[in-house]
Amino acid sequence: MDEKPIYEKWHIGDEYRKLVKGALVNHHRYDRFIESPMRMREVMHEFMANRSISEVAHDAGVNETVVQKLIDDGMAPYPDTRRVMKALNIHATALPAECVTA
Repeated sequence: MDEKPIYEKWHIGDEYRKLVKGALVNHHRYDRFIESPMRMREVMHEFMANRSISEVAHDAGVNETVVQKLIDDGMAPYPDTRRVMKALNIHATALPAECVTA
């Protein structure tokens, strides 16, 4: 029996490759999976590099102490954390459990 290699059986055309590549490019580059307070601190430092705490707090409609807590501790009350994520244009797929219980 003459078996064809798997890549010949399922030939992927150039058009399909372009579609996949295009979808990956359009995938939001601000998506972040934030599973721990340590990761939250990293993300906050990354996104706060050229913004002031008061500016972000104003955009999010939260107190400056909330933003400062996220930078220092990586955790703050959940609703406020969500607002800060939105203000920073971060699409957080998860938040640390500590944010939910804070």
